[in-house]
Amino acid sequence: MELISGANPAADALRVALLGIGAIHQAFLLARSGVSTTQTTAMFQYASNLRDMGKELVRRAVAEPSGARSDAALGAATALGTIDIFFGGEGWMDNFNVAKEMVAYRGGPAAMLKASKPKQLAEGVTISPARLMLEILAIYDTFGSLATGEEPSFLGEQNESWWWVDHSRASLTSRFEGSQSTYEEHSVEKQFGST
Repeated sequence: MELISGANPAADALRVALLGIGAIHQAFLLARSGVSTTQTTAMFQYASNLRDMGKELVRRAVAEPSGARSDAALGAATALGTIDIFFGGEGWMDNFNVAKEMVAYRGGPAAMLKASKPKQLAEGVTISPARLMLEILAIYDTFGSLATGEEPSFLGEQNESWWWVDHSRASLTSRFEGSQSTYEEHSVEKQFGST
């Protein structure tokens, strides 16, 4: 099976990173089911190989300005951080730092949201890819700050306004009720009960 087309490193990186998430999940399922350790080890190794390939593809993608601005490359860096978290390794910070650099290159969270137009997935269902990725990164950033002792960079004082940008029109208790978009109903902050 051909994993890399070579035409678009950012898209290839995202494809490989998502396959890596599937592989690490499959490895955990194999381990939990008591299947032979040989199969489990092979699946963990496959996930590790995909992670390494994805990291190289992200590096290639961000070497070009279009790749550094690509949602696919940002999604890949985020997904690679997820793989490292599932592995229980320390490598997640490297991927997270690449993702933070991409956000900074794009002008920061508020600028990303301003430039991002929500996409309609189905009738009445819209989502902003930039907001989704920023929310995931904000969660990683916040939990990572517990380990590093550093203030979260995505939710720090200098970046506070992006988190509430869409919410200034409504109170916290009622902002989801009159929404034109279903995105707010499924946002990270709603799912984690912070509204």
